[in-house]
Amino acid sequence: GAHSSGVNGCAGLEKADTIDPNGNETGNGGKLIITASDNEQSLTAWGSDFAAGIGGHSNGKNPSQARVTGIEINGGTIVAQGGQSGAGIGGGSITAGEVTINGGNVTATGGEQGFGIGSGKFARGSDVRINGGNVTASSTLGAAGIGGTNSKVTITNGTVRATGGKATSGAVGGGAGIGGYGTSVTITGGNVTATGTEGCLLYTSDAAD
Repeated sequence: GAHSSGVNGCAGLEKADTIDPNGNETGNGGKLIITASDNEQSLTAWGSDFAAGIGGHSNGKNPSQARVTGIEINGGTIVAQGGQSGAGIGGGSITAGEVTINGGNVTATGGEQGFGIGSGKFARGSDVRINGGNVTASSTLGAAGIGGTNSKVTITNGTVRATGGKATSGAVGGGAGIGGYGTSVTITGGNVTATGTEGCLLYTSDAAD
């Protein structure tokens, strides 16, 4: 399988921001699509500090409206590890992420205070949709496994296991399995297990039954 590691604030596999920190369109509205003929094909991506494993690079401006969109996974065995403050898959620090997973075996781990899938630290407005596949997502520390602040999570199918990172005094997601402050979570299908830490939500749903 392929391996990719970011350096100097770069994601392991990077998608340019669609919206810059000031809220302006960058012209980088295309997609980063990962697909494979079967799940024997693999990709491992490690983000450097403040960047995602797969997705956005580091962003030092806070507050920020930065957003990376069009990340789509359709197959393969994918392992993504965010650097400090970065999502496993989604935004780098202070950057929201738009992620769609339609298939594959996907494991995503956010760095400290980065979400497993969704936002980097302090980011608002991520949008995560899971339509299939086997998805395991977690945060190293202080954030939810899947989500962001003021974000949206939709799960229609697949097997999803999400675990929140241990809460901290500056936690951005409260250690929930799925969610984050002000985040909308909609589950209409699939088998979903979300495990929170330190009194946060523990949720199990087999919506297909």
